[in-house]
Amino acid sequence: MGVNNNGHLTFDGAWNSFSPYPFPARGGKDIIAPFWTDIDNSRNGIISYQQYTSGNVLTQATQDINQYFPDLNFSASWVFVATWDRVAYYAYSGTETSFQVVLISNGHLSFVLMNYGTIAPPQRYVQAGYDTTKSSHYFSITGSLQNHSPSLTYSSNVNVTGRWVFRTDHGSQGCQFNGLAVELGDSFWRDSTCQKRCTCTSSGLQCSLEPCTYSQACRRDAFQYSCQNIQRQTCTISGDPHYYTFDNRIFHFQGTCTYVLSEACGNGLPYYRIEGKNEHRGSTHVSWTRMVRVVVYDEEIELIKDHYYEAKVNGTLTAAPFSLRNGSIQVYQSGFTLAISTDFGLVVTYDAHSWVTISVPYEYQNATCGLCGNFNLYPDDDFRSPSGEILSSDVDFANSWKVEGDTDLECHNVRCTGLACAGCSNDEMSVYGDTNHCGILGDVFGPFAACHSVFSTQTYTESCMYDLCLGGGYQPFLCQALNVYAAQCQQQGVQLGQWRQQGFCEIQCPMHSHFEPQGTSCPATCTDPSAPMNCPLPNQESCICDAGYILSAGTCVPEADCGCTFEGFYYAEGQSVVLDEDCGRQCVCRNRTMICHQHQCSSAEVCEVHHGVRGCRPTSYASCSVEGLGFYHTFDGQTFRYPGACGLTLARVMGPSQLPSFLLTVEKVPRGLQGFARFLKFEAGGTHVSIEMGEGSNVQVDGQMVGLPINVGSSHISIYHSGVMGFVLETNFGVTIRADWPHIVRITVPTTYNGTLEGLCGNLNGNIYDEFIGQDGVLLDGPQTFADSWRDGSLSAHCEDPADLWESGHYQNSQFGEQCSFMSMPAGPFAECSRTLDPMQRVQDCIQMLEQTSGAREALCEALRGYTLLCQQNGIAVGEWRNITLCEPICPPNAHYELCGTSCPASCPSLSFPYQCTLQCQDGCQCNDGLVLNGDHCVPPMGCGCHYAGRYRQPGEQFWHDEECQSLCVCDGITGNVHCTPSSCSEQELCSVVEGEYGCHPSPHASCSASGDPHYISFDGTYFDFQGTCRYVLATVCNDTHGLSHFQVDARNEAWQGLPVSITVEVFVNVSGHLVHISQDFNGYSSVQVDGEVRNLPILLDSGRVSVYSTGSNTLVSTDFGLSVTYGFWAVNIIVPVVYRGITCGLCGNFNGHTEDDFMTPSGSLAPSLDQFGAEWKVEDEMPCSDGCGDNCPLCQDQTIAHAMCEIIRDNQGPFSFCHAFVDPQAYFTDCSLDVCLSGNLHDVLCHSTQSYVRACQSANAVVFPWRETTSCAMICTDKSTYELCGTDCGHTCASSIDASCEHTCSEGCFCNDGFVRSGENCVPVEQCGCLYDGFYYDIGEQFWNSECSQLCECFAPNDLRCSSSSCPPNMECTVRDGRRDCYVENVLCSELNCTEHEWCGERNGVYDCFCNEDQHRPDSFDFSETCESSSGSLSLSRCQLFEAGFSAHVLHLNDPSCRGTVQNGRVQFHFDNNNQICGTNLVANGTHVIYENFILGTTGSTAGLISREKILKLNFSCIYPQTQTLSMIDINPLETRVNKDLPAGEGRYQVRMVPYQDSEFSQPFTGRVDAELDQQIFVEVGVDGVDSRQFVTVIDRCWATPVNDPENSLSWDLITGECPNPQDNTVELLQNGVSTSSRFSFRMFIFTSNSTKVYLHCSVHLCLMSNNHCSTDCLSGHHQRRARSVDFYDSSSISMGPLVWSGGTSDTWSPEKRMASGASGLCGCLIILLVSLLSVCTIC
Repeated sequence: MGVNNNGHLTFDGAWNSFSPYPFPARGGKDIIAPFWTDIDNSRNGIISYQQYTSGNVLTQATQDINQYFPDLNFSASWVFVATWDRVAYYAYSGTETSFQVVLISNGHLSFVLMNYGTIAPPQRYVQAGYDTTKSSHYFSITGSLQNHSPSLTYSSNVNVTGRWVFRTDHGSQGCQFNGLAVELGDSFWRDSTCQKRCTCTSSGLQCSLEPCTYSQACRRDAFQYSCQNIQRQTCTISGDPHYYTFDNRIFHFQGTCTYVLSEACGNGLPYYRIEGKNEHRGSTHVSWTRMVRVVVYDEEIELIKDHYYEAKVNGTLTAAPFSLRNGSIQVYQSGFTLAISTDFGLVVTYDAHSWVTISVPYEYQNATCGLCGNFNLYPDDDFRSPSGEILSSDVDFANSWKVEGDTDLECHNVRCTGLACAGCSNDEMSVYGDTNHCGILGDVFGPFAACHSVFSTQTYTESCMYDLCLGGGYQPFLCQALNVYAAQCQQQGVQLGQWRQQGFCEIQCPMHSHFEPQGTSCPATCTDPSAPMNCPLPNQESCICDAGYILSAGTCVPEADCGCTFEGFYYAEGQSVVLDEDCGRQCVCRNRTMICHQHQCSSAEVCEVHHGVRGCRPTSYASCSVEGLGFYHTFDGQTFRYPGACGLTLARVMGPSQLPSFLLTVEKVPRGLQGFARFLKFEAGGTHVSIEMGEGSNVQVDGQMVGLPINVGSSHISIYHSGVMGFVLETNFGVTIRADWPHIVRITVPTTYNGTLEGLCGNLNGNIYDEFIGQDGVLLDGPQTFADSWRDGSLSAHCEDPADLWESGHYQNSQFGEQCSFMSMPAGPFAECSRTLDPMQRVQDCIQMLEQTSGAREALCEALRGYTLLCQQNGIAVGEWRNITLCEPICPPNAHYELCGTSCPASCPSLSFPYQCTLQCQDGCQCNDGLVLNGDHCVPPMGCGCHYAGRYRQPGEQFWHDEECQSLCVCDGITGNVHCTPSSCSEQELCSVVEGEYGCHPSPHASCSASGDPHYISFDGTYFDFQGTCRYVLATVCNDTHGLSHFQVDARNEAWQGLPVSITVEVFVNVSGHLVHISQDFNGYSSVQVDGEVRNLPILLDSGRVSVYSTGSNTLVSTDFGLSVTYGFWAVNIIVPVVYRGITCGLCGNFNGHTEDDFMTPSGSLAPSLDQFGAEWKVEDEMPCSDGCGDNCPLCQDQTIAHAMCEIIRDNQGPFSFCHAFVDPQAYFTDCSLDVCLSGNLHDVLCHSTQSYVRACQSANAVVFPWRETTSCAMICTDKSTYELCGTDCGHTCASSIDASCEHTCSEGCFCNDGFVRSGENCVPVEQCGCLYDGFYYDIGEQFWNSECSQLCECFAPNDLRCSSSSCPPNMECTVRDGRRDCYVENVLCSELNCTEHEWCGERNGVYDCFCNEDQHRPDSFDFSETCESSSGSLSLSRCQLFEAGFSAHVLHLNDPSCRGTVQNGRVQFHFDNNNQICGTNLVANGTHVIYENFILGTTGSTAGLISREKILKLNFSCIYPQTQTLSMIDINPLETRVNKDLPAGEGRYQVRMVPYQDSEFSQPFTGRVDAELDQQIFVEVGVDGVDSRQFVTVIDRCWATPVNDPENSLSWDLITGECPNPQDNTVELLQNGVSTSSRFSFRMFIFTSNSTKVYLHCSVHLCLMSNNHCSTDCLSGHHQRRARSVDFYDSSSISMGPLVWSGGTSDTWSPEKRMASGASGLCGCLIILLVSLLSVCTIC
């Protein structure tokens, strides 16, 4: 027995064979081969053997055999062990492989054990098993001779990993095939087609369809046929491109056409033909392989660039893996390549980028031709042409194999030859040849060293350097070159070192997959989940699906989401396809089942394959274009001009349609006040695309910014650049939009849309005369009205294309026709085109453009360019015309002009055009050679970014990925890879799309505002009105548990100039330990105090954490923690950051996202009413105020005029229309209408209300157009300043260092002219600026004390501040009075006076009292507040105003000197009533009013003596009740009807009610329904509440009934007239009238005879003063004439009630109907101040 070093035992002597043959061999040798291959143990490894006849080894052998064969009761008597321990392969590989064979016997039974340890990847094939002479007994372990590394370490037949056991003392019962024995378990293929595989089983021979797989070939075997891995010779094409022929001749050829790579040229062998299509990628000096076409067995298969998992089969894209011709052709993914293999041994791979391998069996030796040579092992004759001639030039040789019929416009003859095309310098070669670049291949200590003995690195290194030189060091080029060498090494079983590192050629796998350097070459797919188990291919670099996922059409999906295998092909879940040559079926894969329906193309379509997809394609198309300055050419050929608008609909599908619906619009969006950005917007299939036409060309898809090129909408829409200044949007249903900015858009649609379209492009029905159909479907009379009807948006006048866009006067009127007829010249550059496309309409358009622009040369150039593009896009050549017309094109940097340049430019990141180019050439700018498009910029390959998750990213771009922003990614422009790290948004951020960018963005801050009356908008968006005129907490911090910065913002409201409209006059911001007080007077002048001191702006507090500054007419307080308060034009806006969510309180609410709990009080409960809500947040101070108006707020019935005035806010063509999308105008319009109406339509109120909306718009960064001119709301600016609609003071103030903290958003207001900067409130030259000190700014000449009054400072010149030590005299104190810090005289009396914050203590004429602060408003009359209720009255006056007029509070009293005023919160208050505090009040009546009258009296000194010159105060104080007034009130309560009468300030208030009763005791009122029978007696009570019943009674003047709810109805019936019953109705009884505050009467129910069953009751009443007992009327017969109304008559009113329903006539119920009351005017009281000095009297009313 021989133990041989090559891994086998023989029994007829030693045997040195290292080339294994397959078992069974049917030969003449007995052999046991645990691992038969070429082994070399000369340097490492030990081969040993040992025989055992006793001892532990026999015991172990006995136990093992009895475990594997339990029925034998075996006992070993002999064991032989042979071991190959850590041996290497030949030639010396340095690897270690260990295996062992054990022979066991007891003299009768024999067994063979094969044990396997670590197995290094072999370099040659391996056979494992045993065979006998003539193969009567044999076994071949699975995987033998099928790949270089059978999985012996991990496989077994006895369930012990790495162990195989066989019984060999006798053969098992086998099978017979054609009279020959077949071992049990053995398999073979029946014939030379290898279609059917047969296996010998215990049940006999079983045969099934099982063709060869994955690069195997069907070959004759020792027994019949088998699928074998055979020897092949390989031709490689890689890089740009480098050709390595079958005979290993190397050449470099840069042609861009289609060439025959290899073809079967011998007789008797299966035919094949392989073609390769090349393309430029940036540089025109070199080319790359973009497509490989294989023709075999009459099938045409195309492998296409960027298609990693699918191939075209006879034109149709098909997902791999799949087989054709009963398995004779296999197409499958293997590693990073897509492979085609045939049953005769041809294997073609393509990496979908540039690397191609063609491997043919040795049978094709000397039987091939093409660029890969003839495979005769003699490289010198490889350059053989199709005619058989051997050529010397590689260029001539390659061009001789060019395929006819390549119609690609980029198919050019090569310009250079060999490596000279790169033009690399010695320095570049030196750099790119080092071990950091291509030299890594040859590094003997590098990761590729293990392969040096298999493949020489020299040629690969040279090609790598060449590629890298062309790419300027672009790392992806380097990685591709290294990968070519590495992949070929792996295919030979060489295990390389780890050459890919992070940042260097790393592989980024798709979602749900991972990279494996030794991954299976047969990945598990939905069609073949067990493919890795029996893979005959060597392992290689691969992206392998994660556990639980499997490949489905190139994507790793959960195993449950696999698709459908249908008619031999695979379709992903949800995929829809059209099948059959006639497109007769449309099928969709749902839940692994293919569901098909009949399908048919229309008469205007043809069934064909387009871009690899079968479908119905239109037979013809129509185009519409927009060119020049608004020239439209419709689908049907109509031409018109329209100057433009902000939004226009070009084309859309009308209503429901069988065809795919789409919408195409153009819009202009303002960029500042002067310019507009132009957008083209397209919608289809739920996808929204927006493309900005112009430099930058931002593209958004469904609101997210994307880079071009891109496929969207499930690849139904493709968008790509057609040049530096143009793009194409292409759909899979035939609609194409092509734009070449700035002025040309062309839309092409299939004629299948005939008659289904509408818009400015017309209806596409072939009729030019019905083109002008508007949106409502009506045919209009001209282009202007037609285009207007398709206009959308606003400010159309602003959006019109300006006629003065270009310089005029280049051509005179007489030249227009001559210049434009250039298009129709028979011998001109457009001659060929003009014979096909009539230019006359274009000539007319051109003349019109010249007329419109007054002869601008650019107008002619645009007209000619439009015609040029039209000709070229129709495939008609145009001659040179720009030099003749001096229309020099302007191209961006790194680009140049070409008359007929490609419409399919190379672009990042693929460095080529991303799709199959079908567009004609075009006039325009092209990138310079070697550069590619990155967006609309030309860059070298190194300037490209990354393609990730279907989107292109710019180099260095950082972006968020995954749902809920779970990954933060960055594009590495050097490697072309994207690196992502797990991340998430902070608590202050939200994962959302903002301005097109998906990611973590600052959470939307909360905004609260108060403006107008004031109208409030809470943080959570609640709109409410609250008219309180006190100081209120708008927002503060409540329930904070996070340690956030505290703040509080208060506002004080005040009635505006006596109108029933209040405004916010003061804002208080308490933050960072400071109180910032901002006020604004009625002239718009603002003042700012910090901690009580008046300060100039801007201000920095707390080391810059708080800044206060002005911009325009607004004052802003901004903090470093995100709080911002803006006040101006008597409106305040508060912004708080999201961290305060849920922990704010005040009138602005709690910022918790819910509106229903906004009215929360400080106690945490919900307020029952707005007035109570406001009152709860009142800040007590000394100012007189009122907490809202409750149910008596002023109403404005007729807002017609106000609506018209305020309409500017919501006018969609007004100056704010572009803001509507950012700030809803409706609430602001409603507020404006109410305020303007309440003010009596005052223009000033309109201006302030409109300004509130302007401020909201500018805060939202929305563009606002000029509005003050049209509303006469001019803003008057002081000297040296000018009004600006959108300006800022930032950077334009003397305090420039403080400006850095301000927000650079614009606002309107007065801003300093050029050359001037803001100094406080003034505009001064820079040289007159003042000084900065401790965050405050001081004007030149301004003096101030420091906070301790220890230094007195003065500003002398810009930043020339001089301070000197000083202090206050002993009798003075350092304090702040009237907003100014100074030394003031101390006085103990001041502490007793308790002056408020609006007052200061001082002395006048020896008397100490409270003066008004200087910033306090001083009206012409005293600031007073008067309240009247019934017979009582109250009046309060400003203490400081009285004192400044010379009257201290203690000298003032009412008519009764004992009734003196009391001081509360800075107000002197007086009160009288009709009970215990009459105070000398007089009650008088004058026939129209009853008046309670008193006086406030006082003098500045003693009035003793005959005469006096002291001032005397006599202030009239009265409550007035009108005696004559008529109201009509229809608001009916089921129990009673009331009239609530609200009188102006200083007047009384009372209620009139009317109640129907069922009984004469007036105890049972009707409830709900007044349902009475005819002649039933009804009792009615009319009463008055809210008046003194001791002084007034109620008198009914008249009561009458009407059939409808209208007291003025012409049909009526009197019940009471002249205060007495109607003598014509004897059922009326007047039970009580004029004796108390209630009057009563009764009548019997009746109906009107005019088909009415309802009766409405109305009464006129008046109040009468009881003092003269003239209030009741004697209604006895003959004495009830109407008497003259006495002066005691107080007030009258009219009240209505109803309906009273006849119970027999209707089932209607008494339903209260609400009507508004009409009030008569009353008289206002007059306030009289009598100041007597000598004989003069001053009366102020």
